[in-house]
Amino acid sequence: MGVVVVGPEGSWCRRVLRSQAKAFSRRSLHFHDLVPEQRSESMRLFAELSGLRSVVFEHRREAGESVMDARAVVLRAVVDFLQDNEVSHLALDHFQGAEKIDGSTIRLARQRRDVTLKYSHVYYSDEPLLWIADGIAFNAGVKRPDEFPGWHEGTVEV
Repeated sequence: MGVVVVGPEGSWCRRVLRSQAKAFSRRSLHFHDLVPEQRSESMRLFAELSGLRSVVFEHRREAGESVMDARAVVLRAVVDFLQDNEVSHLALDHFQGAEKIDGSTIRLARQRRDVTLKYSHVYYSDEPLLWIADGIAFNAGVKRPDEFPGWHEGTVEV
Protein backbone atom coordinates (compact mmCIF):
# COMPACT_ATOMS: atom_id res chain seq x y z
CA MET A 1 0.00 0.00 0.00
CA GLY A 2 1.18 3.47 -0.75
CA VAL A 3 -0.38 6.77 0.23
CA VAL A 4 0.18 10.02 -1.61
CA VAL A 5 -0.32 13.27 0.27
CA VAL A 6 -0.08 16.34 -1.90
CA GLY A 7 0.57 19.34 0.28
CA PRO A 8 0.89 23.07 -0.09
CA GLU A 9 4.22 24.71 -0.75
CA GLY A 10 5.80 26.31 2.27
CA SER A 11 6.42 25.26 5.80
CA TRP A 12 3.29 26.28 7.72
CA CYS A 13 1.75 22.80 7.47
CA ARG A 14 4.99 21.16 8.58
CA ARG A 15 5.23 23.54 11.56
CA VAL A 16 1.70 22.60 12.69
CA LEU A 17 2.53 18.89 12.45
CA ARG A 18 5.83 19.25 14.32
CA SER A 19 4.01 21.15 17.05
CA GLN A 20 1.55 18.25 17.38
CA ALA A 21 4.41 15.75 17.69
CA LYS A 22 6.03 17.94 20.36
CA ALA A 23 2.72 18.04 22.28
CA PHE A 24 2.89 14.23 22.45
CA SER A 25 6.58 14.42 23.49
CA ARG A 26 7.61 12.75 20.25
CA ARG A 27 9.92 13.55 17.36
CA SER A 28 7.35 12.37 14.79
CA LEU A 29 3.81 11.02 14.56
CA HIS A 30 4.32 7.34 13.79
CA PHE A 31 0.85 5.84 14.15
CA HIS A 32 1.99 2.43 15.38
CA ASP A 33 3.67 4.17 18.31
CA LEU A 34 0.71 6.38 19.27
CA VAL A 35 -2.04 5.43 21.68
CA PRO A 36 -5.59 5.44 20.23
CA GLU A 37 -6.45 8.86 21.67
CA GLN A 38 -3.32 10.37 20.06
CA ARG A 39 -4.18 8.73 16.72
CA SER A 40 -7.70 10.18 16.81
CA GLU A 41 -6.43 13.61 17.82
CA SER A 42 -3.84 13.53 15.01
CA MET A 43 -6.46 12.55 12.42
CA ARG A 44 -8.66 15.44 13.59
CA LEU A 45 -5.69 17.78 13.16
CA PHE A 46 -5.00 16.39 9.67
CA ALA A 47 -8.65 17.00 8.73
CA GLU A 48 -8.31 20.66 9.74
CA LEU A 49 -5.33 21.28 7.47
CA SER A 50 -6.33 23.00 4.27
CA GLY A 51 -4.82 22.59 0.83
CA LEU A 52 -4.06 18.87 1.18
CA ARG A 53 -5.10 15.92 -0.97
CA SER A 54 -4.50 12.22 -0.43
CA VAL A 55 -5.02 8.98 -2.30
CA VAL A 56 -4.35 5.42 -1.17
CA PHE A 57 -2.77 3.12 -3.76
CA GLU A 58 -3.49 -0.46 -2.75
CA HIS A 59 -1.80 -3.49 -4.27
CA ARG A 60 -2.43 -7.03 -3.12
CA ARG A 61 0.73 -9.06 -3.49
CA GLU A 62 0.46 -12.16 -5.59
CA ALA A 63 2.03 -15.47 -4.55
CA GLY A 64 5.78 -15.22 -5.07
CA GLU A 65 5.77 -11.45 -5.56
CA SER A 66 8.48 -9.81 -3.48
CA VAL A 67 7.94 -6.74 -1.34
CA MET A 68 10.22 -4.75 -3.65
CA ASP A 69 8.28 -5.86 -6.76
CA ALA A 70 5.02 -4.85 -5.08
CA ARG A 71 6.60 -1.52 -4.08
CA ALA A 72 7.54 -0.91 -7.73
CA VAL A 73 3.95 -1.59 -8.90
CA VAL A 74 2.61 0.95 -6.41
CA LEU A 75 5.36 3.46 -7.17
CA ARG A 76 4.62 3.40 -10.92
CA ALA A 77 0.97 4.23 -10.18
CA VAL A 78 2.02 6.97 -7.77
CA VAL A 79 4.36 8.55 -10.33
CA ASP A 80 1.59 8.52 -12.97
CA PHE A 81 -0.80 10.16 -10.50
CA LEU A 82 1.73 12.84 -9.56
CA GLN A 83 2.54 13.61 -13.17
CA ASP A 84 -1.19 13.80 -14.04
CA ASN A 85 -1.57 16.33 -11.23
CA GLU A 86 1.55 18.32 -12.13
CA VAL A 87 3.28 17.65 -8.82
CA SER A 88 6.97 18.48 -9.06
CA HIS A 89 8.52 16.59 -6.12
CA LEU A 90 8.02 13.19 -4.48
CA ALA A 91 9.41 12.53 -0.99
CA LEU A 92 9.74 8.83 -0.27
CA ASP A 93 10.25 7.34 3.16
CA HIS A 94 13.83 6.09 3.42
CA PHE A 95 13.58 2.31 3.13
CA GLN A 96 16.78 0.31 3.46
CA GLY A 97 17.87 -0.96 0.05
CA ALA A 98 15.03 0.67 -1.89
CA GLU A 99 16.84 3.73 -3.27
CA LYS A 100 18.26 2.08 -6.40
CA ILE A 101 15.10 0.17 -7.24
CA ASP A 102 12.89 3.20 -6.56
CA GLY A 103 15.18 5.35 -8.71
CA SER A 104 15.01 3.01 -11.70
CA THR A 105 11.23 2.59 -11.29
CA ILE A 106 10.72 6.37 -11.23
CA ARG A 107 13.05 6.96 -14.20
CA LEU A 108 11.18 4.38 -16.29
CA ALA A 109 7.80 5.86 -15.32
CA ARG A 110 9.00 9.40 -16.13
CA GLN A 111 10.26 8.34 -19.56
CA ARG A 112 6.71 7.53 -20.66
CA ARG A 113 5.93 11.25 -20.45
CA ASP A 114 7.60 14.56 -21.10
CA VAL A 115 7.39 15.65 -17.45
CA THR A 116 10.13 16.09 -14.90
CA LEU A 117 9.39 14.75 -11.44
CA LYS A 118 12.06 15.16 -8.82
CA TYR A 119 12.22 12.74 -5.93
CA SER A 120 14.18 12.17 -2.76
CA HIS A 121 14.37 9.58 -0.03
CA VAL A 122 13.98 11.19 3.37
CA TYR A 123 13.92 9.90 6.89
CA TYR A 124 10.40 9.61 8.25
CA SER A 125 11.03 11.94 11.17
CA ASP A 126 12.26 14.68 8.82
CA GLU A 127 9.15 15.00 6.59
CA PRO A 128 5.86 15.67 8.39
CA LEU A 129 3.75 15.02 5.29
CA LEU A 130 4.88 11.39 5.60
CA TRP A 131 3.21 11.36 9.01
CA ILE A 132 -0.12 12.16 7.36
CA ALA A 133 0.44 9.38 4.85
CA ASP A 134 1.22 7.02 7.74
CA GLY A 135 -2.02 7.96 9.52
CA ILE A 136 -4.09 7.40 6.40
CA ALA A 137 -2.31 4.10 5.66
CA PHE A 138 -2.86 3.00 9.26
CA ASN A 139 -6.58 3.72 9.04
CA ALA A 140 -6.83 2.03 5.65
CA GLY A 141 -5.03 -1.02 7.04
CA VAL A 142 -7.37 -1.34 9.99
CA LYS A 143 -10.36 -0.60 7.75
CA ARG A 144 -11.29 2.71 9.41
CA PRO A 145 -12.07 4.92 6.38
CA ASP A 146 -14.59 6.82 8.50
CA GLU A 147 -11.60 8.54 10.11
CA PHE A 148 -10.13 9.80 6.83
CA PRO A 149 -9.99 13.59 6.43
CA GLY A 150 -12.60 15.19 4.19
CA TRP A 151 -9.90 16.00 1.62
CA HIS A 152 -9.01 12.30 1.18
CA GLU A 153 -9.89 11.28 -2.38
CA GLY A 154 -10.20 7.52 -1.96
CA THR A 155 -8.43 4.31 -2.87
CA VAL A 156 -7.03 3.16 -6.21
CA GLU A 157 -6.31 -0.53 -6.68
CA VAL A 158 -3.16 -1.22 -8.70
